[in-house]
Amino acid sequence: MADRQGSGPDRRGRDRPHHRQHHRRPGWRQGIAALTILVITLMAAWVPLLLAAVVPGASTRLLPWLGGWMTANNRWIQVVLGFGFGIWLLAKGVNGL
Repeated sequence: MADRQGSGPDRRGRDRPHHRQHHRRPGWRQGIAALTILVITLMAAWVPLLLAAVVPGASTRLLPWLGGWMTANNRWIQVVLGFGFGIWLLAKGVNGL
């Protein structure tokens, strides 16, 4: 008969993993997904900030141009982001069926 904390079959005859065996936590994929979304979301603030810190001369020309471009293309940016999130949510919904 196997000891209670070691490996071996349990009362129903199923094998138990050894008590010292390490398993990945079940939520690690959700953590990676949340971190990825956080990084993508914050890139809109980080990229201009890093650009201003690394190349200050170029940022005085590039940042106003980027701001003007984003203002001029605001509608299309919203459409592309909405479409992307819609596809992502649709894929999650179909995957959950």
